[in-house]
Amino acid sequence: MGGRGVDGRAQPVPFLRRMRVRGFRSIRDAEVTFGPLTVLLGLNGAGKSNVLDAVRFVGDALTSSPGQAVTDRQGPAVVLHRGYSAAGPGRMHLEVDVEVHSPPGSTSTGDQLLTAHYAFGLRFDDEAEAGTVIEHEECTVTSAEPGLSASYLAHHGRVLRGPDQLMGPVADTGTLVLPAAARWLPFAPVQAALRGMAFHALSPAAMRPAHPRAAQLTLDPAGGRLAEILDQLAARNPAAKQRVDDYLGAILPGALGIDTFTIDQYQTVRLRMADPTAEQGVAVFPAIAMSDGTLAAAGLLTALFQPGTWTGAVPLVAVEDPELGLHASAIGALFDALTEASEHVQVIVATQSADLLDRKDFPLDAARIVETRDGASVVHELGQPIREVVHRHLATLGELQRSNQLTPWPDPPVADPPVAGTAP
Repeated sequence: MGGRGVDGRAQPVPFLRRMRVRGFRSIRDAEVTFGPLTVLLGLNGAGKSNVLDAVRFVGDALTSSPGQAVTDRQGPAVVLHRGYSAAGPGRMHLEVDVEVHSPPGSTSTGDQLLTAHYAFGLRFDDEAEAGTVIEHEECTVTSAEPGLSASYLAHHGRVLRGPDQLMGPVADTGTLVLPAAARWLPFAPVQAALRGMAFHALSPAAMRPAHPRAAQLTLDPAGGRLAEILDQLAARNPAAKQRVDDYLGAILPGALGIDTFTIDQYQTVRLRMADPTAEQGVAVFPAIAMSDGTLAAAGLLTALFQPGTWTGAVPLVAVEDPELGLHASAIGALFDALTEASEHVQVIVATQSADLLDRKDFPLDAARIVETRDGASVVHELGQPIREVVHRHLATLGELQRSNQLTPWPDPPVADPPVAGTAP
């Protein structure tokens, strides 16, 4: 179960149980299972980021539209898998299995766990008016509570099966049905959770500038408005804010915490450091004087413990390369933060850092190997031989990664044999 926040309920952990992707970017056909903490491992170009982006695409398509989500990724030529796809020519298919809680007061028996399967398929057609055609969409929600199970099936702009309110032609064929279905239980919490997923590729440059104050509870993808989120976290969940400071002190020796600093209507952050020579033994550094590594660590910790992760508004936090900018000695504390955060919010990490894997207590069930086979990305769990090596303490996952035994480099291309009578 998910952790409980000071002002609401968290979603179950893990919230996202499974995903199948067909015809998306480098992924021809892949199925991925997720736990409370999932670490995607692989070399550069293996497709780790594409796995994360497939999950993000679902949320983006529901927030705006599938066509807009495609446009935001530079169009079908970038989004579609090149070559044969299991989804069919010019098509992609995404499906997810999730678990969410019923809204407060929606049942006579209290909190109920809802299991949902959601899927849609797209076709890209230059001759179609929208360019991106929603070919099919389905959502099935099941629960032990009577009246909380429902489903619908839409095909080419018509709802063919489902509640009476949804049946018939779709009002806007360029948007998915789930946002309209969310006006009724039990579809509402499914849509809210899928739209609430947070994806971060943190950039220290986005964290340094001061921003106008705003009532924002979710950290920007690049880490912008870091000060606003820290301010909200300190007000709503002081214990969680203290964990951010504690972990920052473990990552950066001498750090006492990172706080919001307000100037008129603008907010930025400043770092408190222990300094016996300073007044009251504390030196304060503005964001402009903080290193990239310190800001990246602060941004990551804030992403993991931000207010929405405690209430269920943010059921999943995904981060690419969380170790960037950090010294190898700080990676252990970073992993501890990822593990603790996964107790109250689902965490997905994409990394190729051997240092992050370099611990004997690494949870092997959390690892997913992403590699390229026959021109497409595949995802699989650790095999038994690797598990045996780690369990017998013969090597850590990090050591296997460094020795090219965890995610091996692809074989070099074989040269064509020389033609008789020509120079080699």
